[in-house]
Amino acid sequence: MKIYSGNYVFRTIGVGIAFVLVLSVNGEAGIVSTSGAIQLITPPNDVRVDQLESNVTLFVFSESSNVVLPVDIKAEITEPGFYNRAANLNHGMIPMGTIVNSYLVHGDNVDGTLFAPHLVGSLVFDEPVLGILIGNVFTVIPNPSLDDSDAILGTPTTIYGSGERGRGLFFPEDSVTLSADRLTVEVDFRTAFYYDQIRIVTVPEPSSIVMLVLSSGLVFLFRKVDVNRIRLVLASLT
Repeated sequence: MKIYSGNYVFRTIGVGIAFVLVLSVNGEAGIVSTSGAIQLITPPNDVRVDQLESNVTLFVFSESSNVVLPVDIKAEITEPGFYNRAANLNHGMIPMGTIVNSYLVHGDNVDGTLFAPHLVGSLVFDEPVLGILIGNVFTVIPNPSLDDSDAILGTPTTIYGSGERGRGLFFPEDSVTLSADRLTVEVDFRTAFYYDQIRIVTVPEPSSIVMLVLSSGLVFLFRKVDVNRIRLVLASLT
């Protein structure tokens, strides 16, 4: 299997009016494996509080594939490392025009009790993680990084808890680790009275992207963009 080094993503520049269809021709792209408490599922109907619950399982599903970001997307985790405190986060922006895939990890215990267990698991991807959206790190205020990206990266058939209290992570009870090669995400969630969610944004393999330009006489320029340059943009919030 071809290993993608994560050095390039595609961006497009167009002149004129066209319909552009982005297709994935690599059906195996995305999540390679899960372990621990994490279970891969198809997109559920509802991921609001008390709608998808388990005391033993964290759920993950693919939300969207090969989306060209229409705006910059805020991410709280943009570099490899272990995160369980707000002070350690490296907030940044994933730039408009980047082609991305997105995945949602969800945990919500059945009883809503303070004594909920820790659920630990990991995800291995075959495409590099650009950023992880965790919302705020307190359970009593809205989580705009998740809320603001629902309409762009969320699954159209899934109802999200935009604006709900407790959506996101609660540090230091919860933690997230992004591996040095950006291909593995480990989570340790303890869902007490509220529920935990993170959105993982990855870069598809260039070989898995096909652009179909459905108009005559239109010239599209395909430009390789070094991911390291994108990471420079992830330096600070605007």
